[in-house]
Amino acid sequence: MLAKVKPFVSVLFAVVTALIYGLIARLLFGDQNQAGAVGTLSVCFLLLVPLAIGVLTVYFAPPSRRASGRYAFFMPWLSMFIAGVLAGVLAYEFAICIAMALPIMLLMASIGGVVTWFIVSRKGRPATQLLGAILLAPFLFAPVESRFPVSDSYHTVHTQIEINASEATVWQNIIRVSEIQPSERHFSLLFDVFGAPRPVEARLGSDGFGAMRQGIFQGELMFNERITAWEPNHRLDFAIDARNSSVPNPRVSLAPWNEIGGRIFSVPQASYALERLPDGKVMLHLTSTHRLTSRFNDYGGLWTSWGMAEFQNQILQVIKARCEAP
Repeated sequence: MLAKVKPFVSVLFAVVTALIYGLIARLLFGDQNQAGAVGTLSVCFLLLVPLAIGVLTVYFAPPSRRASGRYAFFMPWLSMFIAGVLAGVLAYEFAICIAMALPIMLLMASIGGVVTWFIVSRKGRPATQLLGAILLAPFLFAPVESRFPVSDSYHTVHTQIEINASEATVWQNIIRVSEIQPSERHFSLLFDVFGAPRPVEARLGSDGFGAMRQGIFQGELMFNERITAWEPNHRLDFAIDARNSSVPNPRVSLAPWNEIGGRIFSVPQASYALERLPDGKVMLHLTSTHRLTSRFNDYGGLWTSWGMAEFQNQILQVIKARCEAP
């Protein structure tokens, strides 16, 4: 019995050690007051910290497990997954950020585990020096990474929906959107799982070029939308400026959604276009452009483009139902 318990204890110790290291790294990289910190959206945190977690998970495993390449590849996933779940429980509002980062962090943890397995099992050498170097690497390279500026990338998302109504009817339903009722909403991963604030209504004080439209979301999230193109029954363009009001209840948090329009993510413009189809129906196009400023623009852009498409499809479905209502 003792022979069976001891390997389990070693595995548990390895996973807990890896989690403790991840927690320390999270606290240090998340400390915005620390000089030279580059934050959690950095190469050092998203790549090197999971690498170290993979090394710890395999290095402290019992010899019988450490000699298995399969164990070295997959076991670090457990450490990273537990870390992700704990992060989600402690900061649920950042669930979408955790989900975005987890795939790449799982891969890096596997690489750390496989490197440790290769050195210890294939080369027959202790990994003490490697372990120390990888554990220190995130903190040693963070000041270097902070010296390199991040770049902007722009992504355009186009969605469309076919509506059995006249252009005039569709036009009236896009320039102003009255309060969206719960019965009009559809299930969405973005809103129902990741907790994004749902759109509530769109207000327009006056018609025409230069008018100000306001997009209102749950949690007092608001966007000012200045009309830049006004072609009745054909086209509506607007430039978007985030004006996120404070949340009256201090226990309620909109993070990370209240950072839209900030240094990492913004949606500067969007447009509606109405296309008359041969059968008399209208194809309503909704196109938006968003900016992403990070060290992972290509990877992050896949997620932000999906999120924008999910949001736009929700709006289009509401407009379609209203236009086609008897």
